[in-house]
Amino acid sequence: MSGTPFSLFDWRKPFLPALKDFIARRTDGCPGRALLVVPHNRPWRYLQHLYALDGKPVLLPKVMTFTELLGRWREQTGEPPVHTANSLDQVALLRECVSGLSRADSDLAERFSRMEMEEFLPWGMRLAGVLDELFGYGVTAADIAHMEGEVAPPAAALLAALGRIQEAYASLLRERGWTTPGFDACEAVRLGGEVPESLRARDGRPVLLAGFALLTEARRATGLFGIRNIRDNTVISSLPKHLMAHICLNEKSMRKDTQWSIDAMRIKTPSQETKIRSLSGGNQQKVILGRWLLTVPKVLLLDEPTRGIDVGAKYEIYQLIIDL
Repeated sequence: MSGTPFSLFDWRKPFLPALKDFIARRTDGCPGRALLVVPHNRPWRYLQHLYALDGKPVLLPKVMTFTELLGRWREQTGEPPVHTANSLDQVALLRECVSGLSRADSDLAERFSRMEMEEFLPWGMRLAGVLDELFGYGVTAADIAHMEGEVAPPAAALLAALGRIQEAYASLLRERGWTTPGFDACEAVRLGGEVPESLRARDGRPVLLAGFALLTEARRATGLFGIRNIRDNTVISSLPKHLMAHICLNEKSMRKDTQWSIDAMRIKTPSQETKIRSLSGGNQQKVILGRWLLTVPKVLLLDEPTRGIDVGAKYEIYQLIIDL
């Protein structure tokens, strides 16, 4: 076997039949030997159907989602968390962090010291989403000052303390033995070490990472690189085609593909350099749709593609889907 711990399976082909054949080749016809890692469980349900159509009994591959993979990694490389925090857990923990920091931060104290939990809830939900995204990308936040007048006053106070909030939040998660999907990824990287034996490929037992092109339901949490510009968000899934001599990226090629996406998806933006977080929800969704179309997928899953966007943008998204 190669020294690479995981095999990456390209989805830009008839995905499920090709994946089934690939597993058979890598396991000498014994798919039960393989460990298959997928973004979520939906691809696995379709693959099970393909095996059932064969009409003969066979041991199926062991399957886990990427979130489960990270959780297993943490369990075997460090002190495993005792609880995965749900949304309300995260908000309660963040309220505790903000309350603690308010004792030395007059702006936070002014906005949040007398705020009841039901008032804090929407701010806490947004903050939890931002921090989990930062954890997942391995980004250490910094305090972002002087946002008054640009965003609502409570948001400005939170942004001005963002780095301190992230630090206090991470500390409390570790102290309580709690985790979140993004924090699992962060901790797996921080703890480092070798790939756990149970996740390591062996002769006759491959570990395969495979997935669909997926336009997600929760674009802010799982679809966007919020701190990057439109070009980065557009070409991120098709970077191999922009490589020159396998060592650097072709800026001209990336600009060309991004412009195609802007024109084809009718994205309203001042330029390719515009940060994606500054676009409307409908235009953000169009960027993600263009991203996946650039991979030329055989299967494109659209999971509530118009959720959380206005009526006019919904019509445009549906028209783009019909045109596909």
